[in-house]
Amino acid sequence: MEGRRQKAREGKWNGGQAPFGYTLDSKNSTLIVNPEEAEIVRIIFSKFINEGMGADSICDYLNQHGYTKKKVKKNEINYFGRSLIMKILDNPVYVGKIAYGRIATEKVKGSRDEYKRVRADDYMLVDGIHEAIIDQETWEATKLKRLETGKRWVKTHSLDHEHILSGLIKCPICGTGLIGTLRRRKNKKSGEYKDDFYYKCLHRKKIDETHFCNFRLVLSQDEINSQVEEIILDMVADPEFKDYMVRKIDEKVDVSSLETESEQVREQLRQVMGAKKKLTEMLDRLDVNDKHYDRKYQDMHDRLDILYDRISELEDMIADIEVKISGAYGEKITANQLYKVLLNFDKMYYKMTDLEKKQFMRDFIEEIELYPERQDDGRILKQLSLGFPVFYEGSEGDQIRLLKQNTVETIALLQKSN
Repeated sequence: MEGRRQKAREGKWNGGQAPFGYTLDSKNSTLIVNPEEAEIVRIIFSKFINEGMGADSICDYLNQHGYTKKKVKKNEINYFGRSLIMKILDNPVYVGKIAYGRIATEKVKGSRDEYKRVRADDYMLVDGIHEAIIDQETWEATKLKRLETGKRWVKTHSLDHEHILSGLIKCPICGTGLIGTLRRRKNKKSGEYKDDFYYKCLHRKKIDETHFCNFRLVLSQDEINSQVEEIILDMVADPEFKDYMVRKIDEKVDVSSLETESEQVREQLRQVMGAKKKLTEMLDRLDVNDKHYDRKYQDMHDRLDILYDRISELEDMIADIEVKISGAYGEKITANQLYKVLLNFDKMYYKMTDLEKKQFMRDFIEEIELYPERQDDGRILKQLSLGFPVFYEGSEGDQIRLLKQNTVETIALLQKSN
């Protein structure tokens, strides 16, 4: 560890993958400017400082203008994402500095041998022997703006508002969930603010090798929320639907297969965590005076990155299974409670907070599909997929018909003509 600190003090690169914009000269432990990537780095800083673009807008600009990045790992994407933009804007390496100790390892509270990586407030920062890509003035302007924009936004208005259907509404072009956003307007006379809330697509996903999602509609949350609420109201008003709900209340849910799958994945996770622990111990024992130190360190570091990727993958799998189990049992709203809420939807829903409404919709709805463009009659909702069995089939002219009965997924086609 002291050897690595000494390398940092000398302004040398301290091992690991070279940051975007540079290639690694491992013999001299320094960074060499990659001209093509360096130009992209300058564009990122310029767009952020001079044109007021945020990370998402910069991603859009780079991806839409054909800029790509080299894949470092097999499954990595070659287009730009928000996290990379933020790393670039926050990394002093681009102004010719070497930072050591920015990321520290700390023990997870309550665990015996579990650790996590965290950002350190105090770390070593020295002049590097590598060439800078941006000047000091640009770096200082970036730091100042990051202090202004990098803080988590604190709501000053509409404190109780939640984007009830965010993530559930799927983009009709790329299939990703629409996010909730707002536009804030100030009344010049009264000085009061009014918030208008919308759903929109971030256009992050590629349609093919060269084209990104181009769904540009920005949908009023008031409009979409009320349409979905009306659909559910139509369902629960039907006597046959109510009878079906009463019969379903006492039915049990079998999640044994999901629990078995969860335990199998957890066992894989335990094995990978064990391998990570052994590799970490080997890394700690590495002799800094070994003539192959840099190569061994790099090799172990790469293997450690692969293990962390696998850990994240397994943790995501476990989380997905838990979501399925919670969808069956209901951690917050059990299946029985959900059916009971539906039976009294017209009375209970409008007494809920936005957060409770959001939770209800996530338990009730699997996803909401849209038409790519508004239909001639103004409709934009195409169909609802419900996350549990519901029986209801309305007559012609009704707003919806649930066509799949007693299945895990129930589809509601929106067929209203007016």
